[in-house]
Amino acid sequence: MRGTKYSRISKEEVVPDRSYLYLDSLPLFTHFFQLLSTAVDNKLREDLERLKKIRLHRGLRHYWGLRVRGQHTKTTGRKGRTVGVSKKKGG
Repeated sequence: MRGTKYSRISKEEVVPDRSYLYLDSLPLFTHFFQLLSTAVDNKLREDLERLKKIRLHRGLRHYWGLRVRGQHTKTTGRKGRTVGVSKKKGG
């Protein structure tokens, strides 16, 4: 094949035979199971809605907008509603 012109090479020589690649005969870990971005977004939303619906602690933390994975929240993550400061009357 080396040294021959491209126009003289047959299609069978250019494209290798891949008839041995059948999904049925391959192990399960070789199949394509990755989710596309829209499917990932939908799956995440469904999972969070399910957690909220069954009133799981993780779902409630999501609903309240708090940290979910056990982080300390005493000093970090101070966002959201602010408390105003009132002025003393008189002096």
